[in-house]
Amino acid sequence: MSEKNLILLVIDCLRPDFLGKGFSPTIDKLSSEGVVFNNAFVNGPFSPASYVSMLTSRSSLEFNSISKYPVQASSLSEELNCAGYKTACFSTNAWISPHFGYNVGFDHFEDFLEKRSDAKKKNIFGKFDRFVALNLGKESIISQIIKRVEHIKNLFKKIERREAELVVKKMFDWIEQNKESPFFIWSIFMDVHAPHFPPQEFVTAVDKNISEFSKKKVNAFFSYKLNYKEVEIAKKLYSASLLYVDNQINKFVEFLKSQGIYKNTILIITADHGYEFMEHTGLGNKAKMYDEMLHVPLIFVNAGKKVNDSLVSLKELPKTILELLNLKSSNFGDRNIITAEEDEIIYSECAYSDTRGPVYLGEEKKYEKNKIYSIRTRKWKYIKDFGKDTEELYDLENDPNEKINLYNEQVLNKLRQILENHISAQVNQKTDILADAISDINL
Repeated sequence: MSEKNLILLVIDCLRPDFLGKGFSPTIDKLSSEGVVFNNAFVNGPFSPASYVSMLTSRSSLEFNSISKYPVQASSLSEELNCAGYKTACFSTNAWISPHFGYNVGFDHFEDFLEKRSDAKKKNIFGKFDRFVALNLGKESIISQIIKRVEHIKNLFKKIERREAELVVKKMFDWIEQNKESPFFIWSIFMDVHAPHFPPQEFVTAVDKNISEFSKKKVNAFFSYKLNYKEVEIAKKLYSASLLYVDNQINKFVEFLKSQGIYKNTILIITADHGYEFMEHTGLGNKAKMYDEMLHVPLIFVNAGKKVNDSLVSLKELPKTILELLNLKSSNFGDRNIITAEEDEIIYSECAYSDTRGPVYLGEEKKYEKNKIYSIRTRKWKYIKDFGKDTEELYDLENDPNEKINLYNEQVLNKLRQILENHISAQVNQKTDILADAISDINL
């Protein structure tokens, strides 16, 4: 068994195009010392769809439950736990919790939800919100009105979001108690996800002219409609949140060095999906398949030094990680992206609710037809939305921002067939059946 430790740090909603601009000095330095993938893509546009693939190398749509972690699938955490690794997860993402089955294979799981839910239970508004969510659903009109009122209330409250500090402190404590054995840590930082209320010193570092009222207004109405100036403020608050998380990662790296385990630890930094700032008429992260939602950073530290431009997806992480740790498994059939040089066809997919967000537990049947897929090659992006019965085709070489939806019957027919084969393979739980030679249309 390898004696190396593994730490997977996921920064929720982090886009790679916000790195290298002065708001991520620690991550940028780590990138210069490690293996960087310039063309890494997630296999789903929001957390539940993305994390299933990241941990199991399989799509969430292969399983009957599209809201809950598929316990029947082999997972990276289970493989490492069985290999003698101590395993821990520290998640401030409400979707990634034992409630949704994500504690499989972890000796320790910290989801930080108990304190938040307890605080909410203590006020009348919070109790009513919980009652509506449990009985009418979080997508109901009343629940949405409550959400809007909560956002407006924030205009009159002093808010600072310091969740990354909680995560880092918990990791310090756990590592001090478990560092004598090889370990695997999976940590999720939510601070780059809206609402963006980073500590004021980080807002000032990005733009000292952002007023407290502007910060609150942008966050209060972020899920609705902002004008151009407000979108620019939202981007700056996003950058300030990134700067804050980067500061905490620096503290964590220095801690690993102080414990004498940094060089013996493979550190991976990535994201579960990206974020939209009106590139395609929306804000935040929804069930959309454009690159601002699917393109993510991927950095391996203490695993060599290289810049890799191949097309890769995060469902290839389990096999890559196991091989880096000199461990073998037949449960993950994808390639080791550290050694691979060729592009792959990237599949991204999910089921979605009426608000184009994740499907909640108990609503799987209601939204079983709301499925969206994308196929990405070096040249083409094909998007098929079965819920809306629409399809889109983009020439990424000439239209990297995905603005011109093309009609090319030859390309569309080939990509439709590839998608049909992909879905068929999922239904039959077989390895993907790809179409024959596709060089004739430069896929």
